[in-house]
Amino acid sequence: MKEKQDVRRETVRHGPESDRPRSARHLKDLQLKEGSQIVAIGDSITQGGGYLRDIDAVLAQQYPDLKLPKVINKGISGQKAEDLVKRFDKDVVQLIGWWP
Repeated sequence: MKEKQDVRRETVRHGPESDRPRSARHLKDLQLKEGSQIVAIGDSITQGGGYLRDIDAVLAQQYPDLKLPKVINKGISGQKAEDLVKRFDKDVVQLIGWWP
């Protein structure tokens, strides 16, 4: 029988929010602000752009005052997770200049 794998998120044990998972502590950093840029990285489904057009439309309708630019499409057909990891810094981090 296989041992059950622990899949809990990392919790850093320092600071005032030390009992919250790292992802939860950074939610405030992920809030949309005026001009926020969203980048979609993925495979052929992302490359096709269908759902990205839907995201653009919903964001424009729900947050017109934010004047959000269109989602940048970094989809490449045939890519797998390991391919995305290899290009994440170049295609996302360097493009928007921020990552928590």
